Amino acid sequence: MLSFMAGSFDGEVEGINDLQAPAEQQHGPGDYTPNIPTTYWTFRLMIGFGALAGLVSVLGLWFTRRRATRSVPRWFYVAVLAALITPFAANSVGWIFTEMGRQPWLVFG
Repeated sequence: MLSFMAGSFDGEVEGINDLQAPAEQQHGPGDYTPNIPTTYWTFRLMIGFGALAGLVSVLGLWFTRRRATRSVPRWFYVAVLAALITPFAANSVGWIFTEMGRQPWLVFG
């Protein structure tokens, strides 16, 4: 399916290890592979922070639409205050994911 997304069924999808040698020949010695552990965990953190923000939003909608706002538990107010940073954290971690996972052979040249 990746070759079809690139434009035809005849394409070949190469892995990171297959592209390291040609990148060294073209650009000189160096490590041209993205930092895989960083991209792995920052993607998961980005999705986790976004999901946490969404969960708090859905809970807030549920609590306010019940028409019993006096029965909102106290822990929810603390969770809302703590969740204020989740969009910013997701944005920051997503930026790190994007920049650390950028494939240098797509950027060079």
